Amino acid sequence: FSICVSMSSFTLYGHWVSQPTRAVGWLLLAENISFEFVEIDVFSGAHRKPEFLKVSPNGLIPSIHDIKNDIYLSESNAILQYLCETLHFDSWYPSNP
Repeated sequence: FSICVSMSSFTLYGHWVSQPTRAVGWLLLAENISFEFVEIDVFSGAHRKPEFLKVSPNGLIPSIHDIKNDIYLSESNAILQYLCETLHFDSWYPSNP
């Protein structure tokens, strides 16, 4: 499964077998946010290759690149909170509970 939308705002790095990757992808899809999906095949060790370690120094998936703000984040909870706060998804993560 691959999503690549021109003029993407985000690049999501992960593997669809990973529930945390799916959680981030589902949030982006549910909010109609364009993103490019880059599959990182953890089964072949792609998460430990130098190219990916530049994106995620700990080798964790999912990771995301916010292209507009040039920010890289790893760990799904941090990514989900960042997306909700930055894009004002108050119905998913209230700013004032």
